[in-house]
Amino acid sequence: MTSRNSTFPYDARDSTKFLKLLRSFRDARWSRQMRHRSTMAASKHRFETHYGEQHARLSRDQAILVDTAKENRTVHILTSMLSFKTSDYYVSRLNNIYVDHLVYVHQWQPFMQKCIEDWRYLSYLLIYLQNVRSDSFKFQWVAFVYALPKTLFFWGILGSIINCFVATSVFIAGDTAWHSCFLALSSLSLLAVMAFQDITSDKKFLGLPNFKLGWGSTEDDETLPV
Repeated sequence: MTSRNSTFPYDARDSTKFLKLLRSFRDARWSRQMRHRSTMAASKHRFETHYGEQHARLSRDQAILVDTAKENRTVHILTSMLSFKTSDYYVSRLNNIYVDHLVYVHQWQPFMQKCIEDWRYLSYLLIYLQNVRSDSFKFQWVAFVYALPKTLFFWGILGSIINCFVATSVFIAGDTAWHSCFLALSSLSLLAVMAFQDITSDKKFLGLPNFKLGWGSTEDDETLPV
């Protein structure tokens, strides 16, 4: 009963509630009917699990009947790729819940509650995005707010580098002439970063200007009419 794969139709919490309910109605006139119904439910479940037979169901997720339904391999690959393999989890859960045409309430309800919460979150997300979207700026300011944590982190790194440059400039040139040394260090560092990015990266956040040497016409020159 306390096991996750128990074949009993109710979990420990529901069984405790049923026992308390039967004990409270012990002296009532219709308590016999309640006991009979509980006994009938338990007997029906024993029949469905083949209780006492040679091939009884010992675990909730154990199939003892022949399942003629088959999964389509092509559909599985297609849905798995389209959903980035998230549908595989739901296929596994549904196959685990629905075994031999039997469904346990204490397994089905949490699964469906989680699915409904996901859909509800998605609907809230759509409503939120519709509300924060501006006709003039779309998501520009919202994106800026979302980017603030990383932006402030990068500004902090930049401030630390500037402080290091100032300290190095004061150490080299002294308190009076450190400004020129600071500008020289900053310019050299900026050129080094731009050159490194220009060589190693395809995305140019900081690009070096392209200078074309030579005289004469190019392909971009306009052709004079004859």
